[in-house]
Amino acid sequence: MADYYTLLTDAGIAYETACKAAGIPIKLAQISVGDGNGAIYNPDATAKALKREVWRGPLNALFQDQKNANWLMAEVTIPSDVGGWYVREAGLWTDTGILYAIVKYPESYKPLLETSGTGKEFYIRSIFETTNASLVTLLIDDTVVKATRAWVMDYVAKATYTKAEVDAMTAQATEVNRGTARISTPAHINQGLDDSTIVTPKKLRLGFSISLGAQSYMVFPSWLGGLILQMGNSAIVTGSTDVSFPIAFPNRCIWVSEHDNTGPGGAMKAVWQFRAITKTGLNALNMGTLTQGSTTFNGPTASGCVYFAIGY
Repeated sequence: MADYYTLLTDAGIAYETACKAAGIPIKLAQISVGDGNGAIYNPDATAKALKREVWRGPLNALFQDQKNANWLMAEVTIPSDVGGWYVREAGLWTDTGILYAIVKYPESYKPLLETSGTGKEFYIRSIFETTNASLVTLLIDDTVVKATRAWVMDYVAKATYTKAEVDAMTAQATEVNRGTARISTPAHINQGLDDSTIVTPKKLRLGFSISLGAQSYMVFPSWLGGLILQMGNSAIVTGSTDVSFPIAFPNRCIWVSEHDNTGPGGAMKAVWQFRAITKTGLNALNMGTLTQGSTTFNGPTASGCVYFAIGY
């Protein structure tokens, strides 16, 4: 046997046999390391635990060897904030807590920065053989596992693309072609001519706002002209009253209509005149009343008006 090795335990083989019979995958979840209780030893298949475990954590990766279909490689990175012990043994654990495989590991010291003045991440790769590697799966917690620099470099190196593939991925995106596109600027949106950029939800809103109630307004985005609609009620008076719009028009109020507020079934209508119209409001004058069926214009009675204003 080699000086350093990984072998399936008896419990691991039994677990594997049971999984195959049931047609379910072999699920590996964690790896542990130990110091061998202070000495190097030769693990055997009867082991159910490490001699002295010093650390346990989730596996980083589990993948099949490219040259041998029955070989699996398990990887883990021990973080720099743990240590102060030797690593002489390691174990692979199933999700049910069974020691699936045990590793005789070359004696290596894992320093701890707080006590030794130096610290390092510790990378372990275990290679082991199973009768059907395709049945073995990895249970992984992405919030805990971290990739090593070597793994990232290897992953990037394998992700090679032809120039044509790169050009296709970076070409202008359209309704039918996948690619890339820039984010539109407010100027692009206002012009409404560009068809090669993307509008984000924030820019699509681009100033739109609405408030509904007794005093209401609706502001359209600038790419729709920035039109503002406002409506509300005046106070009940027999003379004149100042009315303030819910919000000020940035530029000007261009039109205002009025209606009296006598309620349903009223046979009399108050006539209103709007004066001194500005960006922030107007003065409403109750001029008098008209009664249904009568040609006489009567003096004012206490009433309020409803206004509808348009501006920008």
